[in-house]
Amino acid sequence: MKRTSIHIFIVWVFFSCGQGEKKGFKFQLSDLELAIPINEWASSNPGMIIIYDSDSGEHIMIYNHVIKKLQISEFPSGKLKLNIPLEFENEKRNKRFTGGTLIAKDSIFVTFFPPSIGMINFEGELMFEEKLPDANYSVSHIGNGSMIPLFKSNGIIYGAQPFLMDHHRMTQEDIQKQQLVYSISLDEDISAWHDVFYDAAYWGQEKNYPTSPGPNEGV
Repeated sequence: MKRTSIHIFIVWVFFSCGQGEKKGFKFQLSDLELAIPINEWASSNPGMIIIYDSDSGEHIMIYNHVIKKLQISEFPSGKLKLNIPLEFENEKRNKRFTGGTLIAKDSIFVTFFPPSIGMINFEGELMFEEKLPDANYSVSHIGNGSMIPLFKSNGIIYGAQPFLMDHHRMTQEDIQKQQLVYSISLDEDISAWHDVFYDAAYWGQEKNYPTSPGPNEGV
């Protein structure tokens, strides 16, 4: 199975209310437009739309915010193949679901809030969940999808955390404390943040820190 990388610049979602209206996702690419019909109300963040190849052809996976389920459809016909529920162990964890990446043939690795990684099958059953340890700098959210997918290598799942926490109050020193890569081992009960950081001059003179007005400034 191979995921296909598609750069989506604009995504519209159409909802059908009257007869004769078609509903679907429309993808506006740099030189191509694709329309994918859907058979029910749907809404999805572009970052959670993944197109991948499988033994049975190309498919698209979205997180449908309306029904709180992952949906896998044939691509580009839009024929729905699977509705994957996000309720695990009688707990409605969809309220803290933050993304999913299809890595193995029948395994979807998901992220949650507070930060943890889990794996579900196509029936939506939670196979395991591992909480991430505290990072150097407090991280309140991790996510994954087409923009920041999870990767598997030698029995370890890796993820990236490119978002700056507490952005408006961060200093350049704070940036150097925020680790950008995390991982969990599938063979051992181990999870970790790794010492991968932004460059020391990441913000340079770019960030405008709030300053008090001078004696001749103001309204």
